[in-house]
Amino acid sequence: MQINKNSFVQHNRLSILQFSTDGKNSFDYISGTEAIKSGLVKVTEISESGSVNNLIVDNPLDKYLFFSDGDILIGAKQNRVINVSMLLKPNSKTNIPVSCIERGRWRHSTFSFSPSEYYVPHSVRAGKHRSLDMNLRMHKTFYANQARVWGDVDSYSERIDHFSPTGDLESGLKSSRESYDEYLRHFKSDEEANGMAIFFDDKIVSIDVFNRDDIYKIYFPRLIQSAASETFYLKEKQFDLNEEIAKEKTYRLFSKLDEQQYVVENSPGAGVLKSFCDDRISGFMLAYEHHLIHLAILNLLNGENNRFQRFREFRP
Repeated sequence: MQINKNSFVQHNRLSILQFSTDGKNSFDYISGTEAIKSGLVKVTEISESGSVNNLIVDNPLDKYLFFSDGDILIGAKQNRVINVSMLLKPNSKTNIPVSCIERGRWRHSTFSFSPSEYYVPHSVRAGKHRSLDMNLRMHKTFYANQARVWGDVDSYSERIDHFSPTGDLESGLKSSRESYDEYLRHFKSDEEANGMAIFFDDKIVSIDVFNRDDIYKIYFPRLIQSAASETFYLKEKQFDLNEEIAKEKTYRLFSKLDEQQYVVENSPGAGVLKSFCDDRISGFMLAYEHHLIHLAILNLLNGENNRFQRFREFRP
C-alpha cells in the first residue's frame, strides 16, 4: 500500500502518524452511527425476546452505511459492540453480529439503540477480533468469544478501578472522559488523511485505513480515545520515538500483509472480509468490488511488550 502525505504528533505516551493512501474516496457511503444519530436509520433487538449476539439495522436510505468493528451501541436490552466492520446495502434490513459489553442488564431501557460517543478500548477490540478470526476459520461465523469479551471488559474496568452494577463498559469509558479530552486537544486530524498508525512509546499498536477521508475524520477522535484509554495505568515512559522511525515501522508492517494467511468470507452486509491473525498481528480488510473500505491491523505482539498485559495472544 502506497503511503503519500503524512504528519507526526506526540503527546505523553501516544504518537500518531497520519497519512493518505492511493485510491481514497473511491466509493460513496456514509457513517452508520451518524445516520442513527440523525434519526435516519434504526437499530433494534431482533425480536421482543432479543438475542445477545444479533441486532437488526433498518436502512431505508438510498446510501450504503458503514459501521466499524469498535462502534458501541447503547440502549435497548443491553449495550453492545459491533463485531466486525460492515458496509450495509441501501434500502435493506440486515442482521448484524455484535457482542455484549453490559452483561448485568437484560431489560429494555429504550426501544432502539443510540450510538455511543466512545469506541471500545484497544484491548477489547483486539481480543474480540482474535476470537472472531478463530470462529471464521472454524465455523465461518462472525461471532466473537462472548466470554472473552466479558473478561476483557472486566479486566479493563479493574485496571481503571471502576465499578458498574451492570458490568457496563460504557460507564467505565465515561468515567475517564476528562483524560481523553486532554489527548484530543493535542491531536487533530489532517485534512487529507485517511489513515493513521498509533504508537505507545516506540511500540506500534494499531493501524486503521478508511476509504473516505470524511469517514476517517469521524473515527479519528474515537480511535485516539480507544488507544488513550489504555495509557492511564502505565508506568513511566520507557522508549522514545521519532518521525523517521515511526514511518519505517509503519511501512514495515504494511509489507507484512502479503505474508498473512487470510480467511475470506462474504461480509454480513455488502462486500468481502479478509481476516488474518498470527503471533504478532491480527486484523482484517473489508472490500467492496475493487474498493478497500476499511483496513485494521491490531494487537501487535512481540516479546518486548509483555509489560502490557492486555496485549496477550488468545488461547482458546
